[in-house]
This record gives sequence, structure tokens and C-alpha cells, in this order.
Amino acid sequence: AELRRRLYRPEVFGSKALTAVGVEDDISETALRVAQRLSDTEISLEALEGTAEEQLEQLRARHRQNLASLQQLQQDLLPPLPGPPPPASSLLSLGWGFGGSSSSSAAAGG
Repeated sequence: AELRRRLYRPEVFGSKALTAVGVEDDISETALRVAQRLSDTEISLEALEGTAEEQLEQLRARHRQNLASLQQLQQDLLPPLPGPPPPASSLLSLGWGFGGSSSSSAAAGG
């Protein structure tokens, strides 16, 4: 809730409202999405029911889920690992021979 208040304070009746036309886009979409997610999380955490021990277990389960989600996001952002080089026979079939390859002789022959 505090983050929301710091991120966006519309001046509906302030001095800017009298001189500006429309809405100023001064907050990034990412910041707004983060604020919304934090707000949703805050509300859902306040709504946890059960004993203190049950609430703690629910909180731990959410934390594990968040960590798994973060790890998956990080994996998705990484570039793919280079695979093993293709076997030489597949390179020859593509015409990537060494020396007098079939593609170079075909191109010279017309």
C-alpha cells in the first residue's frame, strides 16, 4: 500500500490539473504492474486464515512457489546452451566439405 502511494499521486485539483491536458504518463507500465502484484500479494497475505502455524506453512509454500517461478524465469532469460558440434558426415551432406566439396564443384560446373 505504501508503494502505491509513493508511485502515483494524481493531482486532480492541483495546479498541474489546471494547466495540463490529459493524463501525464510518468510511471512505467512495469512499475504499475509491480505495484498491482504487490497490492494483490498484500491483500492475499492479510486474508490468510488458520492458526499462526498454519499461516506460516501457507507463507512458506507461497515462498517456495515464488522461488520456483523466479528460477524458471531466469532459465527462460538465459541464452540456449551450445550443443555438441554436428557430426562431420552431416556437414558433408550439406556441402560443407573440406577441399574439393561437392557444392564448390557443382558451382564451378554450372
